[in-house]
Formats: sequence, C-alpha cells, structure tokens
Amino acid sequence: MMKTGEMKRLLLVGAAAMAACALAATPAQATFDPGGGGGGVSDTGTITVTGTVSPFCQVTNGTTSSTFTDTFNTPELATAAGTLKTGLSYSSANSLTTLKVVCSSAAPVLSIKATSMTTAGGAPSGYANQINFTAYLDTKLITGATPSSDTRSVTSTAAGATSTNAVTTGKYLQNVAGNVVVRADTFATPHVGDVLVAGAYAGSIIVNVSPY
Repeated sequence: MMKTGEMKRLLLVGAAAMAACALAATPAQATFDPGGGGGGVSDTGTITVTGTVSPFCQVTNGTTSSTFTDTFNTPELATAAGTLKTGLSYSSANSLTTLKVVCSSAAPVLSIKATSMTTAGGAPSGYANQINFTAYLDTKLITGATPSSDTRSVTSTAAGATSTNAVTTGKYLQNVAGNVVVRADTFATPHVGDVLVAGAYAGSIIVNVSPY
C-alpha cells in the first residue's frame, strides 16, 4: 500500500509535467520591432509624387512673356534723287531684334510674317509708296548634345506674306541668349528707279514661336 508521502511526491511530479506540457502547447506571441531589428515584423510603403509641365513658349529677355514688341527706326530711306537708298541691310551683326525664347517641348513651330513698309496716299506712275524687303528668322536648336540651326525667310508684301514653318522635329530651342534672331535685307521699291513719295513708312515682321 502506497504511503502518504509517496503519493504527494507523485502528485507534485505529475503537476509539474502537466505545466510543462501546457507551456509547450502555448503559441509564442510576435514582438513588433519599430527599428526593423533582427527577428521583428516590419512593413514598407511607397508614396508616389506626381506633377505636370504644360507645353509653352516664353520670351525671357529680362522679363518673361508670351508676347513681345519692338520698334526699329530706319534712317532716311531716299537718296538725294528721291530713289531708295541701296545697301540697306540688317544682318546678324546689325539685326533688327535678338531674343531669348524658351519652349518646354520639342519641335516648336517657328515662322515669320513680313508686311512691306508703306505710307498713306497714292503713288502715280514712276513713284512708289511701298518698300518691300526679305525678312529672316534665325534660330539655334539642339538635339541631345548636338546643336544645329534653322533659317526661315520670306519676301514681304503689302498684305503680308508668311514663311514656311521651320523643320524642328525632335529638336528644342537652345537654352542660350540670342537663340532667336530677326533680320532683314533686299529692300526695294516695286520698280527699279521709282521715286519714293514723302511720308512716314511702316511695315512689320511678326515672329511666331509656339509649342508643338
């Protein structure tokens, strides 16, 4: 027959064994490690930042504008005999206007429209109240790191004549000063030897630079 002391020892041993089994069966709890240390649980998130740039062209000669105006006052146009002076020319070295224009997109549309210089009133046979000229638009372009250039030209008319568009496929305007130059030459009356009637003469050159 089992003694009382022996029975107590058996009960204690059995209780200890049951406690060990219970601990072994209990699942371990995960510990969050905000520092991402070894063995911790972490997460990664991605935030996307977006924005847009609209296509535009701007003149940046000291100010930024989508339009510009300029006036070039020519000297006395007639000789002492009343005919148009020869050699009138506004070349790259003495251009009418030099600009810096920036466009945010490639392949900008570039062209010019030239209207002859005229004065009010009529002109009888042998006289002229109109001076025609050839206008030029010189532009500096770039593709990657390769610079290039383009020139548009048109002979003015009383109603205004427009050049063809520049070929700028895949090209940007160079981001440099003087990337657009306007010049003019070949000034002439409708007929050689015409005497210019007195008056204030005015014509225009309209420059078109717009995003593709």
